[in-house]
Amino acid sequence: MGDSFDKIMDTAGKVAGAAVKGTTNLVNKGRDKAEELALQAKLSKLQRQLGSLVYALRKNDEENEPMIAWYITEIDRINAKLASLGTPAEKDPDFKVYGGPTAGAEEDSDAFFRDGGGD
Repeated sequence: MGDSFDKIMDTAGKVAGAAVKGTTNLVNKGRDKAEELALQAKLSKLQRQLGSLVYALRKNDEENEPMIAWYITEIDRINAKLASLGTPAEKDPDFKVYGGPTAGAEEDSDAFFRDGGGD
């Protein structure tokens, strides 16, 4: 009876350990995704603000290079943070990407930014 109880307790311990490990991994993935989304939102906001600033400056025939430089530095800093988070495939070897751009496919004519450096 003692050996059976020890085996049951050992198995229960392994199951509990696996549950804790799985929960920890899930929490870490959620935290990483939340950080990534927050950075992307901040990046988008800074890019919109920079565009508005450049537009207003040009429209009014003014200059403000220090402010433009600050926005560029902040955008670069956030891009570096996003790059340091890695891609989903780097974080999770089981991550699969389905779909995506097809070679030779036409680009969206309404796109502001295109791969390949522009026209």
